[in-house]
Amino acid sequence: MAAVLDAHLAVEAAGFVASDFYDGAILYDFAGGRLRLCGLDEGRAWRGTAAQLAVLTRATAAAPEERWPTVREFVTAWQRAG
Repeated sequence: MAAVLDAHLAVEAAGFVASDFYDGAILYDFAGGRLRLCGLDEGRAWRGTAAQLAVLTRATAAAPEERWPTVREFVTAWQRAG
């Protein structure tokens, strides 16, 4: 577990955010007692505006009824936020 946490700290220290982390990214060498992480994706920390983040937050809401009702409304909101 320490290796997983250390990797996330290193990603954060480099100005990135860890994403797409799942059990398939962990390889454990039982004979050698070593843990390896592979296939990790990372993205830069958010560089947009607060208004853009609000548009994306609504677009990715867990409840469908809270999302933009149409693509046109989403695009319009994105362009206005830009």
